[in-house]
Amino acid sequence: MPSELSPSSRRRWDLWNLRAFEPDADAATLASLEAGRRACADHARRVLSDGSGDQRRLRGEARAFLSTHRELHDGLVLGLHLGPYSLIPGLYLDLGLSPVVLLDRAAHDRLRADADRQRLALGLSGEPEWLVTDRPAFAGRMLRCLRAGRPVLVFLDGNSGEGGMAATRDRGLTYELPGRELRVRTGLGRLLGHAGCPVHTLTVRWRPDGSLHWEGGAPPPWSADADPATITRRLYDWLFAEVRRSPEQWSAWGMLGAASACFARDRLAVDERELRRRDDEFRAALARAPDRSRLVLRPGVEVWEPDILADTRGEAFYAADGLRDAALDLLRAAAPTLAELRALCGRRWVDGHARRLATLGLADLVAAG
Repeated sequence: MPSELSPSSRRRWDLWNLRAFEPDADAATLASLEAGRRACADHARRVLSDGSGDQRRLRGEARAFLSTHRELHDGLVLGLHLGPYSLIPGLYLDLGLSPVVLLDRAAHDRLRADADRQRLALGLSGEPEWLVTDRPAFAGRMLRCLRAGRPVLVFLDGNSGEGGMAATRDRGLTYELPGRELRVRTGLGRLLGHAGCPVHTLTVRWRPDGSLHWEGGAPPPWSADADPATITRRLYDWLFAEVRRSPEQWSAWGMLGAASACFARDRLAVDERELRRRDDEFRAALARAPDRSRLVLRPGVEVWEPDILADTRGEAFYAADGLRDAALDLLRAAAPTLAELRALCGRRWVDGHARRLATLGLADLVAAG
């Protein structure tokens, strides 16, 4: 592999996320994905910032598509953070429709600002209704909007809600990807099981010439008596099929990491007795035999920016707490004694980082030969 394609510490996180879809992805795969992202960002800049794109064509094609696909005028419209997704609410307004956008608080604060800015850039008037899941009785309001025949837009890959992404990881439904086990929210599946409303899908993608391709459809079907877990899996089957079609246009790659089951508290929990045993062993070695105790880093232990201590073989992840990947090079190149580490890195580094590596089982103490 050419050295210029070797992933830096900053890019390891992106590569790990990519491997949820493509377990064999390498730095070249990531570089190709990033090139596609840059092309999409250039389209967005031309159309929405400097005005050199064909905004009249963009609006005209959106109106033609939404006028033809009248099924998208009511019911639940399922979308994802793909292409210029934040344009969708404004372009609904451009047709004279009254969309409702369902999302959690964090997504609202981020998406609404983008949507408002882009709506103004395109000269669109009006404003969608923003329905935030963190507010009391949001489900009742959503059902009333659906019964009134209004389109309710949901970006499924937000995958959060009460308790944030930590609650998703700890209590969500397990969903399998080729290279990763995720946890996903089932709240929408429960709502759809009760609402009995029509469910549609809607995606918008950049074309190579900077125009937009609109596509409507439906998620994989489920039976009338399907449980929330079955409905949820069908929804995410659709979502990830769409991502695979144009991964360079997906803006929610961070969801793969944040929702990974390996981050759940029950996966990271180490038996307290084992933690105490390792800590006592390290303290004793440091006090009694620092020149006869070597610290051996286990394979696959890395620090990824920003601030992730990764056991890539065991798929366990911790806060790096200031530890830098370059500092691990000494452990990778040799197996220094605790005395050597103290002389080279200082007592505070040994008492803090070296001890934590040993306590978490990411490095082993062995007797110096």
